[in-house]
Amino acid sequence: MDIVWSKNAENSFLDIIEQVFYKWGMETVEKLEFQVNELIENINIHNHICPK
Repeated sequence: MDIVWSKNAENSFLDIIEQVFYKWGMETVEKLEFQVNELIENINIHNHICPK
């Protein structure tokens, strides 16, 4: 199952990343991106939990 982000979701995520960067720095941004990617991968693997 492919995860497709809406344009609005992409823009919101980038806004959040920018805010996190200015408030807590690059290390926290990297941790957040890792956690989001991990969550997306888990949704891909266990797609019965989050159906379309």
